Amino acid sequence: MTIPHIYAYRAHMPKRMPNTLFPIEQSMLAVMVERELQMRPGIHGYDLAKELAKRENRNRLAGHGTIYRALWRLEEAGLITGVWAEDPQSEPGRPRRRLFRVTTAGAQALTASETARAALQLAEG
Repeated sequence: MTIPHIYAYRAHMPKRMPNTLFPIEQSMLAVMVERELQMRPGIHGYDLAKELAKRENRNRLAGHGTIYRALWRLEEAGLITGVWAEDPQSEPGRPRRRLFRVTTAGAQALTASETARAALQLAEG
């Protein structure tokens, strides 16, 4: 008997309209676009979590499961790319880090999502 692998987090995730981003995905893309504009391309998950917490004035970081699942969804959708990279400043024996960068499609999706959210807020009054 084969038991399919079930992802529990998907059962409770809110449904999304096509071509929309969850707020955390929108925030992540915004951080990546800003870094690109500052000529600091590429960010790994932990630094992304720290940046999101700082922007939202929170003392706690988002859960790693939340961050990495969102990164996976964005990469699967072609909105970001990820590459494994060695960090020359890290101590010996430390595992490689996966650095993520926003794609052109990701920047366009962010703009569309921000526009749609602004229109929705305007319509709600």
